[in-house]
Amino acid sequence: MALADAAGGAVDVAIMDVNLARGSNGVETAGLLRQRWDIPSLFVSGNLDEGIRSRAMQYRPVGFIGKPYSEREILMAIRALAN
Repeated sequence: MALADAAGGAVDVAIMDVNLARGSNGVETAGLLRQRWDIPSLFVSGNLDEGIRSRAMQYRPVGFIGKPYSEREILMAIRALAN
């Protein structure tokens, strides 16, 4: 949130884990980013069960990529934003 705030919301996409540092919740943070600055999130996590995916869908994510992942998967998902 601090990085998006410092950039004035000029962020194309947030690459988001479900579990963040200091116990933060990535789905809730993605919601705040979407609501405040309309920043979409790409969820990259080892914890992408159906419940989490369902909760995250309300914030219109770019997509979901499970761990372990490849650089190619991340780049393909980000490229999809340009189309």
